Amino acid sequence: MRILKYGPFPLTSRGIDAAVPEDTIGAYAIGPSSKPGAITVRRIGRSDTDLRDRLKAYTQDVDYADCTHFRFEPCISAWRAYQLECVLFHDWSPSKNIDHPDAPDGMDPDCPVQGCPIKRQDP
Repeated sequence: MRILKYGPFPLTSRGIDAAVPEDTIGAYAIGPSSKPGAITVRRIGRSDTDLRDRLKAYTQDVDYADCTHFRFEPCISAWRAYQLECVLFHDWSPSKNIDHPDAPDGMDPDCPVQGCPIKRQDP
């Protein structure tokens, strides 16, 4: 299973600001701390523009009150963040992710995971 490079960090405004650089594109996993240095992944996702803002939204959402920590990995583009999010989705099958991740706006879906039915439709 793929593990994100950085974390776990507290899923608080202070923890997010301390760990995530401004305007970072990237993927993340959130969940409760399960043991030192680990989390139980409940949700994965990405931000194509600002990972800080995306993570901070969970700090105010009562549906994610049990998600106390996060891990993340910066990406060089929204497309790379989408690809990483797909791998994480298939590896972890998080309980709070119901549907396969959507591709970034204006890009064809093409999941990098072999066997996934979400592939670019060639004419």
